[in-house]
Amino acid sequence: GESANVPYLIARFDIANFRYINEAYGHVRADELLTIIVEESAKFFKGKELCTRMDSDQFVLLARNDQSFEAKFEEMMTIINDRAREIGIMFPIRLKRGICPIRKGDTDIHVIIDHANAARKSLIGDEKVLVATYSEKIVQQMYIEEKIESEMEESMRKGEFKVFIQPKWDINKDCIYGGEALVRWIKQDGSMIFPDQFIPVFE
Repeated sequence: GESANVPYLIARFDIANFRYINEAYGHVRADELLTIIVEESAKFFKGKELCTRMDSDQFVLLARNDQSFEAKFEEMMTIINDRAREIGIMFPIRLKRGICPIRKGDTDIHVIIDHANAARKSLIGDEKVLVATYSEKIVQQMYIEEKIESEMEESMRKGEFKVFIQPKWDINKDCIYGGEALVRWIKQDGSMIFPDQFIPVFE
């Protein structure tokens, strides 16, 4: 049918800071919010499109991959925010979404969902950016993070984390007045992993 020629995508999305919403507004309201999202996503994505809640605040969405997707998603977020305010949730509802386009020849839906999820997980930080599309770069970043995570404890035991104290100098009194502790991960082969790589993973 016509759907064979229409490109589709899988999106995995969740609510930014959902834990905060749960704590600030209580479970009853948080559950009401989830119900609103289920209802609105069913209105926006219907027919040959489908949105389903997985668990907690995790959703998976099958949608047409066309120009209107982002606009549609943004419009849905606006309505969800309006309805959230009606039930007394003033905190902005932002849906962080990872997207993976479905290409011709893709048969394993689980892999596509995992890819969309990897894209979603790459969205860390201040929630200014709410959407990421799956790419090789995301895979490499995930590989680095998993490697860091798997080697971390062993490296702690081996004492590969070295603390350096960088002296702070008082130029008026011409003396040291303190120090800043810096940590470096120096592996046994002499290679170094920098804090900007491992600290976000540890956090």
